[in-house]
Amino acid sequence: MKNLVLSTFMLCMLWLTGCKKDELNDQSAAIDNAIAENMFDDVYKRIDEEAANSESMNGKLSDYGIQTFASLGCADSVQILTTNGGFPKTMTIFFNQNICSDGRIRNGKIVSVFTGKYRDSATVITTHFENYTINGNEIHGLKTIKNNGTNSNGFLNFSIQVDTASIITSSGTISW
Repeated sequence: MKNLVLSTFMLCMLWLTGCKKDELNDQSAAIDNAIAENMFDDVYKRIDEEAANSESMNGKLSDYGIQTFASLGCADSVQILTTNGGFPKTMTIFFNQNICSDGRIRNGKIVSVFTGKYRDSATVITTHFENYTINGNEIHGLKTIKNNGTNSNGFLNFSIQVDTASIITSSGTISW
């Protein structure tokens, strides 16, 4: 009888320990996912802010060459490269240890290639990073946003894909 009680007790302990470890792994994965999603959503906000306000995205600046102008957000500057008199255009957003209104410190570059105007149907925006960090967390990956036009309710609809994404933090690397 002692062996049965002892065996039952040991099995219960193993089961409880295993559950707690799985729950811990699930929580860790959820936290990592939330961090990654937050970081990539933040990048989208920076691009949206600069693209929506940039005169070059509205076609008011020169159609050829490189033009650099002051950021309307928290970046140091924004540079637009146009090679063929229209689209595609490459927008590079420069940060140099900038403390933004949300209290986050940004450094490095966000580089986005626009195939058309931001709010035009079928426009594709492809974004990558050059030594880009948010609060010291290094962001890597390729983000693609496609404007699918309006949905049945008349609202703009976008599809977003993130490839080979990783965030290097002081605690390790998050692959997303």
